[in-house]
Amino acid sequence: MLSSAVVLLVWLRLSEAITSQRAKCAVECYVRCVNSGTPNAAYCACPLPTLHNACNSINEDVLKADTIDDVFPVKTEYLDAHTIHILMSPNPKAFIYIFEFSTVSTSPEDWMFAGVSLTPQITFTTPDPCRDYQFRVLIVLRSTNPMHQLAVLRPRAIRVTLPEFAVATDQVRNYSLSAWNVSNEYECSL
Repeated sequence: MLSSAVVLLVWLRLSEAITSQRAKCAVECYVRCVNSGTPNAAYCACPLPTLHNACNSINEDVLKADTIDDVFPVKTEYLDAHTIHILMSPNPKAFIYIFEFSTVSTSPEDWMFAGVSLTPQITFTTPDPCRDYQFRVLIVLRSTNPMHQLAVLRPRAIRVTLPEFAVATDQVRNYSLSAWNVSNEYECSL
C-alpha cells in the first residue's frame, strides 16, 4: 500500500507542467545578464545550455508565481505544415521573450523550447504537423525589483490554419516512365 502511494505521488509530481531545460537555462542566463546592467539582450552571451548545466533556480513554482493574467493580442499563423509564426503585442518592460510550445491533446504540460527573441515574435517548427499546439511566453523583464524580473503568459492555443495548397489545372501533368527516360527493368514482382 505504501509503495503504491509513493508511485502515485511520483506520478502526480511528474504529471505537472515541465518547463523545457533550454527555457530554464535561458531564463537564468538572461536574468543574470539584465541584472548586470546590460542594455540589450543581444549583448548577452547566453549560449544553448550544455547537459551539465542544471539551471535549477527556475522551477515550476517560480513560474506559477510569476504567471500573469494579462491577455496580449496575438496573431498565430502556420507558414507551412510544420512552421508556425507567432506575433504578439510588445511588453514595454521586456528584456527578452522566451517561447515554449506543447501539444494540447497529448502532453499539454510538457513544454518544448521554441526559441528566444528580442521582439515579441518568433518562427519555429513543430515535430508533428498532425497535432494541435499551444504556446506560452516567459518574459524576462527590466526591473530593479528581484521579485518582478519574470512574467509568464498563460498558455494560448495555436489555431490550426494551414496555408492553402492549390495547384492550377495547367500545372498538373501526367508523366509516364518513358517521359522521364526511365526504364522498367526494375519492376517489382510479387
